[in-house]
Amino acid sequence: MAASLHIPGTDRVLVNAPECQRLIEQMRATVPDVIRQAQRTLQERDRILAQAKEEPERIVARARERAAELLEEHDIVHQAQTRATQVLTEAEQTAQQMRGEADAYAVSVLQDLGSQLEQSMAQVRNGITALRAAHSEPPHAPPRS
Repeated sequence: MAASLHIPGTDRVLVNAPECQRLIEQMRATVPDVIRQAQRTLQERDRILAQAKEEPERIVARARERAAELLEEHDIVHQAQTRATQVLTEAEQTAQQMRGEADAYAVSVLQDLGSQLEQSMAQVRNGITALRAAHSEPPHAPPRS
């Protein structure tokens, strides 16, 4: 692009078509990859969040089942109530921890994706700037003899 020739008397520039095509194809190839990566990241985040939600629910359901079983036995009712409360508390703590870890992972992945998108946008802006610069360069003066 820097070696493009300016057409005298116009604002037009002759550019190397294969080089322009290569740059355009490179930009076309890069942007869809970034979008696909973003979609995969969002799907992974959704999967992790769903898992983080389901696991605590399973833990709580198991804790309730266990608590009901313990309550059925008359001589250990008090112990069962105490244990059920502990299990529920542990389940809630585990669920909270899993949610926090899932959120932290999602933030990390989204930050990485944001960086990748920023890099891609910088490449696009650089390509646009290079094309504009190529169109506005004055013609090269012939060498003096």
